[in-house]
Amino acid sequence: MCTSLNTDIEISGWDRLQEFYRWAFSDLCDDDLKGIFAEWMVSKLLNCPSPRRVSWADSDIILPSGIHIEVKSSAVWQSWKLVNQDGSRKNPLPLAKPFRPTCIRFGGLQARPTASQWSGDRDFKSHLYVFCFQCQTDPAQWDAQNLQQWEFYVMNRHELIELTVGKSISLAALRNFRLRHPCSMLSPNGSMSAAQFQSFMQVYTRSWQDRDHPSGGKAKQEP
Repeated sequence: MCTSLNTDIEISGWDRLQEFYRWAFSDLCDDDLKGIFAEWMVSKLLNCPSPRRVSWADSDIILPSGIHIEVKSSAVWQSWKLVNQDGSRKNPLPLAKPFRPTCIRFGGLQARPTASQWSGDRDFKSHLYVFCFQCQTDPAQWDAQNLQQWEFYVMNRHELIELTVGKSISLAALRNFRLRHPCSMLSPNGSMSAAQFQSFMQVYTRSWQDRDHPSGGKAKQEP
């Protein structure tokens, strides 16, 4: 317990920075951190060379091919169900539970352009939308760094417009759409594993480059 102020505290140096990282960003089950982690995870899976996250950019990831990607994440569990307000772990943890795909949602799909965020219409600003679902139902086994606990769904902006999707979409809607528009890389529930997602994106990127830029040039920003 803090009983007095320490006016000599040092906050510079790598050890202190690591301490800050642990304090602020160690719980990847937090909704906001889960989303940032999903962006980083997709970036790594796609071998994207971007050196850092740009929080205000119109798209989360821009591939060298010119494909703009928005990453959205959701999960069965959130940290507020597992952690007390003082930061301690709840004991015992809740039991594993089934979930309803209609109750799992991915939000923030439409937004205004960064340059005019206070005016104009909201729109789908990226070419592709990657939905990452952390599907572990047992909180004791929950591990954001275990790729086997993630499901991946990909939709392009035209498919979202066709579905008249607004600001959010449910997991059930994603699965139903993908099962109606199957490809060889889908699992039985319409999702993709990390490896299937990588293979899908390799094929998609080649198709993108061949369709729009057969000479090998970079793709334009809008399809």
